[in-house]
Order: sequence, then C-alpha cells, then structure tokens
Amino acid sequence: MKIILLLCALALSTCQAPNPHTEQGHEPVVYGNDDRYDAYAYPDQTWAAQAQDSTLAFFSNDYPGPIVSLEDAGLCADERFAEQPVGAICSGTLIDSDLVLTAGHCVRDHISGTNTCSSAFLVFNYVMEDANTLRDFTAEDVYQCQEVLAYQESYDPLVLDYAIVRLDRPAVGHVPAVVRAAPTALSVGDALIMHGFPEGIPLKIEDGGWVRDPRADQLDYFFANTDSFSGNSGSGVFLAQSGELAGILVRGDQDYVWDESAQCSRVNVCPNDGCNGEELTYAFRAIEDLCAQGIASALCPCGDGTCDSAGGEDTVSCPLDCGTDCGDGACNGDETALNCELDCTACGNGVCEAEESATGNCCDDCGCGAFEVCHSSHVCVPDLSRGDTCADAVPIEASDSRSYPGRTSDASDDNQGSCTEGTKGQDRVYTFVLAAEANLAAEVTGIDSVLYLRSICTDAGSEIACNDDVDYPENPHSEFGPLTLAAGSYFLIVDSYNENTAGDYTLTVSFSCADSDLDGSCNDVDNCPSDPNKTDPLVCGCGVPDMDTDQDGSLDCLDDCPTDSDKQAPGICGCGVSDVDTDLDGTADCEDACPDDSTKTEPQVCGCGMPEDATDSDGDGVVDCVDACPLDPDKVELGQCGCGQADTDSDGDLSADCIDACPDDPAKIVPGGCGCGELDTDTDIDGSPDCHDRCPEDAEKIEAGDCGCGQVDSDGDGDGTADCNDGCPADADKIAPGQCGCAQAELDSDSDGSADCVDACPDDADKTEPLSCGCGQAEASPCTEEPQPESGCGCQSSQGPEGVYFGLLLLGLLATRRRAATVRARHRSSADSRT
Repeated sequence: MKIILLLCALALSTCQAPNPHTEQGHEPVVYGNDDRYDAYAYPDQTWAAQAQDSTLAFFSNDYPGPIVSLEDAGLCADERFAEQPVGAICSGTLIDSDLVLTAGHCVRDHISGTNTCSSAFLVFNYVMEDANTLRDFTAEDVYQCQEVLAYQESYDPLVLDYAIVRLDRPAVGHVPAVVRAAPTALSVGDALIMHGFPEGIPLKIEDGGWVRDPRADQLDYFFANTDSFSGNSGSGVFLAQSGELAGILVRGDQDYVWDESAQCSRVNVCPNDGCNGEELTYAFRAIEDLCAQGIASALCPCGDGTCDSAGGEDTVSCPLDCGTDCGDGACNGDETALNCELDCTACGNGVCEAEESATGNCCDDCGCGAFEVCHSSHVCVPDLSRGDTCADAVPIEASDSRSYPGRTSDASDDNQGSCTEGTKGQDRVYTFVLAAEANLAAEVTGIDSVLYLRSICTDAGSEIACNDDVDYPENPHSEFGPLTLAAGSYFLIVDSYNENTAGDYTLTVSFSCADSDLDGSCNDVDNCPSDPNKTDPLVCGCGVPDMDTDQDGSLDCLDDCPTDSDKQAPGICGCGVSDVDTDLDGTADCEDACPDDSTKTEPQVCGCGMPEDATDSDGDGVVDCVDACPLDPDKVELGQCGCGQADTDSDGDLSADCIDACPDDPAKIVPGGCGCGELDTDTDIDGSPDCHDRCPEDAEKIEAGDCGCGQVDSDGDGDGTADCNDGCPADADKIAPGQCGCAQAELDSDSDGSADCVDACPDDADKTEPLSCGCGQAEASPCTEEPQPESGCGCQSSQGPEGVYFGLLLLGLLATRRRAATVRARHRSSADSRT
C-alpha cells in the first residue's frame, strides 16, 4: 500500500486500492506456463533495465477499492504473486520524451464516457527490488496526463484500441522505446516480450508468448499467447529479436476460474495454442494517427522539425516543418480567406471545397450544423435565437458535461418558475431525453437568472426543480443538482429574472449515470444499486457482505457461528464453546460437571474423580469419601492438629495446644526472649527485653558497667578509668590530684619524697625549705668566724668557693626569707589537705 500512500502524498485527493476484476478491455489468462518475471529476477538484466526505463504504471485517484493485495481481492493464496500489492490500473510505454503509448480504454471512463486523462498519474519504477521489498519511488517518478493526442477505442474487435498521451513534462533520464514504424504484418511464431503491470501489481516481464495470427490482411491487431491480465492493458509488446515495440495489449481471453474447494479464484490456464488468444493493436497504427494530426514528434517524418525538401516536404505538404507560404496555392496552416485571400479565395464561390470543409473556415460555402448560424468571420456560431418556445426547444445531448451559449434579450416570455415571486422575464427552452435513469446538474451564468426543470414543457405543475439565486446579490446566477431522474423526456428552461436582467448567458449541464449507493457503478449496471460495497449479489446477496469473519472458509451469511473459526453451527455447546468431550463419557464438557471423570457427569456425594461409597468408618455420620479424618469420629477436617488429635486451645489464643509452645499463656504461642508467662517487654526499646536488661530504662545499656544505669561509661582522657571514677577525667596521666593536682606532673627532681610543685628546694634532697642556710647548704655547719647578721652563720655551702656564696648571700637575703615564708605556707596547706 505504500505505492498508493505515496501517490496520495503527491497529488491524489481520494486514494483507494483497485479491484483487479473491474477493468474492462482485458481478462487475465495464462497460456502454458506462467512466464512472468519480476524485473530483478529476469535472466537478461540489460533488457530488464530497459523495461524499467520505459514502462509506466497508470494510477487513478477515483479507482474503486480498497484492496491491499491480490489475495485480499480473492485470489488463492498459493497463486503466483498473490501477496504483492495492487495499485496500477493500466500499463504504458514511453515512445518520445513526453509521449506515452497505451490502450484507448485506459484513458476513458466506460460508464460516463468522459476522458480520464486529467485524473491519471503515470509512474516509473513501480517495481519489486527483491522478493519482499517494493521500491520507494519519488516525486520525480510521478507524472500527470496532460492531454490525449491520438485516440481510438471500441469493444468491437474490428475497431482499433489505442491512445497516445502527453505527459505534464518531459521524462528526464528515461530513454524512450524504439517503435516498429513499418506498416507491415508480423510473422507467425515471432517471439514476443511484454512489459506491464498484471492485475496492478509491480512490473512484470513476460517472455513466453509468440504471434499466433498476424491478421496480415487487416493490419489492425494481431493474436498472441502472452500471459496477460487486467492491468496489462496498454502493455508494450516487443519483438524479442529486434527489441522493437510492435504492439500494445488491448483484449484477452477468459479470466479467473472459481476454485470451489478452496473458495477462491485461480488463474485460467489455456494451452499455448488453445483458447482465443490475446489481441494486440499494431503500434504503427497509433503513430500514423499521431502524425496525421500534424503533431511535432520525432516519430513523424512531417513534424520532426526539419523541412526535408529531398523527401518532398514543402509549405504545401508539410506546413508543420516548412511553415506556410501565402501564394503557394495551398490554403493550409493558419491561413484563411481573411489573412491569405490569394490561397483561400474560394470562400464565397458557393462551392464547399475539401479544404473549406476540413478547416471549417468558410461556412458561407459549406454551411453550418443544426442550431448554428454563419458568422461574418465565415465560421459557424451557435444560433442564439433557438429555444424561444416549447415547440422550438433546443436539444441537449444527455451525456458528459457541455456548455451552451444563449441570449434572452430577444426571446419572448412564455414560462415562469415556481421559485420566483411573480416577476416576468424572457426565457429559452432546452430539451433532452434520458434512455435510462441518470443524474443531472445544471447552472446558468452571465445574467441574473431563474432555472427550472419540467417533465412537460407547457405544464407548470410538472416542475421538478427550480432555483432563482445561488447567493443574491453576490452571486445571482442559478443552479441545481445533481438530481436523479428516471428515463424519459425533460425540458430545462432558462428564464431572466425580469426584463431588465435579460442578456447573454451560458448554460452548463452535466449528466452522469445514477449511482444510488455511490459506489462508482451506475444503477443500470449495478446489480446491487443500494449496496455501496457490492455491484453483484455474489453468495450472500445485496446488502450483506461476502465476508468470512472467523476465516473458517464459510461466509458469515452461511455460518451460524460467524465469529467462531471452529464451528459453522452452534452444536451442543453453542458458538464460541467447543463441543469437546474430554473424558469420552458421551457428555460434552460444557454440560458435564465432571469433565475429567468418565464415570460421572455430576459430583454426587463423593465429588468428581472419586467413586461413590457410603462407608462411614468412624461412625460420625460423614462418609469416608468426603471425611478428611475417616477414622476419627471427632473430626471431618484435619484442623490444626490433624486427625486423631483434638484441636484444644487451653489459653484461648486461637492457636491449638498442639502447635502452641505456650499453651497456658494467651499472650504467646512461642516463649520468645522471656519465656512463657512473661511478656517480652522492652521498656527502653534497646532490643533487649526487660527480663534480660540490667538497665531496663536506659536505652544505652543492658548492664550497669562502671558508672551504673543512667550514666554513660565515658573515658574522656582515655586512661582506662571511667570519668565517673577518675579524679582527673581530663588528665590521661592521673586518676587522683596527688601533691600537684590534675594536669600537673608529680615530679620529684631531688627524690626527697616531696614533689617539685611543693618542694621549695627541688634540687636539694636534704631540704624542702631553705631554712636559715638556704637550699643546697646544710644547717648544721659550725661558724668559723663571727656570724654576720644576714649571712646565716653556722652554714656550710655545698655550692663551690666561699666567695661565690657570700656574694650571693648578700644579694638574695631578703628574697630567701620571703620564699621560706611561702614554703611554710604551702606546707600548711598540704597538711590541711592531707588531714
């Protein structure tokens, strides 16, 4: 589907996949073996490249659908290419830089007869890259059909079928195919190769066909046995030996055959020399038509842009290449009696010469058609005076869309429509006849008009539709439709709103076939005109889709269980439920209450899977098959303690004694940390129940430790003694103040038992105070001379020469006395503390 989606993204307003069974003009058939190849798989890749370079697929934005693949369209899944996407509706071949050769029926709608060129898209590179990959083509691969240059078509096999269309731009980067221009017949047995899009799937190259009948006497078309399908219409057929494009496929033989057992379609297979064969128009016939119209193309001698005088081309024989020359005796090209009297002076002589008739530039001599008049410019123009009365109504061709110029200013006022309020204006009358039910839309522009439709011209009561203004005053013209009309005669009246609005107008009418269900198929050929999904009743009839929801091979309309792939009838258990009988007891599981017990369909007393037995071994009134304790008269269920043991609950805690480790403690079924009868309370929430916690209210302790409960056993100075027992908690060297107190070392420099901190003579082992002689001098030394008042007579120095001693003695006498007083004071303090 990405092909269709890409075209939607590029240009299409309505994109639907095609139905491979609806294209007219050709039916699918295979002769002998199916000789189709994908381009990537074709043995001759040089030929395959050329085929891709010049072959185009036709897509249409109004082709019916939706279909994703051939299998979705009803082709059996095991048929070749059934899984490939469906998109193209016809095939064509590039024969000039912007010209494509195809079948005539590929560019015309077969219901309305309208030209479908404007809605056609022509696409290069619609091919499979491998078995599973569709090539993504780009906007550069997509072209529109600009115009049809040469055309002929009919379903009468004696008439040619071809079309040459012009693309909206030259096909850059593509090489046109070489066309066999010789107007001669092919030979029986000539090997053929065909390029196209069978059933709308990606490009296939078919090389198993040959010419069966060249129709040498007629030279219109020839018979061959190519394996071709709808979608191949317009396919180029080449001579295998020369590579020239010799013809285009236009018609074929019997299509698919229905496989009743598989409920799907299969390709009809004919012998190579059997069935009627495929019909192919000679390519040179289309080229002759193109060149006869004087269209410039390298395909035409006259029209190749070169005035070939040696070949007989001049201004008379080939004005396309040689131009025109007023005075050459030929009234051709753009020459008329008005611009080249010398060559075209025959106009007015009362004789309609061939040139005048062909060019239509001398109605003075050749006259005009019905409802036309000859203008002063010598050309025919519509006769605007027609249609003044019902008896003089202007006939309208009831097909396609056509415009008719008219004038009410010189008409009479004979009629009035129901949608005006008594105003009067001049009117013109038109008439048409419908052979079958059809739709009509009509519009009048150019004047302020009133438009109405009657089945009887002179009877205002037979009015079918009337419109005054589309949107007055911005848009005062009138229109109505589309209306669905039955077969019969009708009168369409164009009326001026009043005499002041009369003037020249244009009436545009559009006819289309009636299509009640809007499925694209006209009612007269639609066998289900009220069913938008069908044109034929098929199996289920109109209004009912031929679908198989559960894909069980039976259509829903015939399937009583349309959503159950395993059933086509409800059976015993109904749709959606299997009629399986698991235990093979003759009763389906859906009705068997014991589906796995072949002896029961109901559980009865003993239940499914167990034989019925009335034995009651323990005499408790419950048979053994449903008694979980068949030998315990006190139990029919195991309970907590099992058979043979009562489910006694001494402490009423809902846990039987047999599994209760504290059967007399209603608060416990296991001893826990504190044992039965005692709660596992943890007052301080420290994870140790109070029964084991020596400090039950201290969350930090479960033992008293050094400091007791409620006090942390911290050791701030890290000396191994808790702060609560440490006299010096911040002194790592002491746990008691000693002589010096905390934070001061107990040094005894002179080892006299008195720490330096309280020893006034820390370096004198004999003194802790200076006394009379001072530190370092014994008090017992005799005086050898007269004692001096300040010298401490009777002292003996231990510090060296006498002169030193006496010098120092005089300088420190007073200080010594003061220190002695201080030491004594300290001794008293120490003694007090010891006491």
